[in-house]
Amino acid sequence: MSYIMDLRKIDGIGHRPLQAVGVCVYIFDKDGKILLTKRKDDSTWCVPGGIVEIGEIPLESAKREVLEETGLEVDNLSLFDVTGGEDGHHTFPNGDEIFSVDVHYVCKDYRGKLHKQDSEVLKLQFFDVNNLPPNLWQIDRKIIGLIANGNC
Repeated sequence: MSYIMDLRKIDGIGHRPLQAVGVCVYIFDKDGKILLTKRKDDSTWCVPGGIVEIGEIPLESAKREVLEETGLEVDNLSLFDVTGGEDGHHTFPNGDEIFSVDVHYVCKDYRGKLHKQDSEVLKLQFFDVNNLPPNLWQIDRKIIGLIANGNC
């Protein structure tokens, strides 16, 4: 998120909507449960991910974000979808708005021990895809549903 925060420092930008490229990683365990992160800024749930930094390849960004947020190393990421428009719109608690073009990856191959990033993550938890938390980001709910219904 540092790239977006740097842009907001430019005079006149303020809380105006910004366009960014994001990555989202749908990590499934051997039982088919999905890993979600509970965000520190607004207490919503989402899949691990974040903003692609300048000059970074989305795939490398996905691996970096997962490692930073969860402590897991991910391999064999499969590109699932790219979304944008209203699906990528989010208003943060401080009033900042973003429209994100998101690159969605599926991962079933990871290693390491779960360890949350204290600065951004309140909690890490695997959920049954049929029992997701109500305050899950809508685009993540939509993609999880597509994956769970065999569209992967």
